[in-house]
Amino acid sequence: MLVHLSDPDRGVRELIRVTKPAAGSGRDLDHGMWALDSSDMKVTRALFAWWFGFIANPWIARGMPARFATAGLVDVEVSLIPIVCPRWTRPTR
Repeated sequence: MLVHLSDPDRGVRELIRVTKPAAGSGRDLDHGMWALDSSDMKVTRALFAWWFGFIANPWIARGMPARFATAGLVDVEVSLIPIVCPRWTRPTR
């Protein structure tokens, strides 16, 4: 959950410290890859800007290969999976 840490590099170092060699596995979200099916682009952008304001590192997953390499890890595989939200429409009042 590096996405929520103020110092994700410290989190990576701790992950390395407590994980056995060749046994590490992890998953984190890249909130910048969300896809919301909405025809209202202005509302969609505003919604994402609002939501990402609550997350310390909303785009962290895309930088994980470089972050792990900088920490000294080798043979790291990272897969990015977009988050797709079903069709969304503005609620009616």
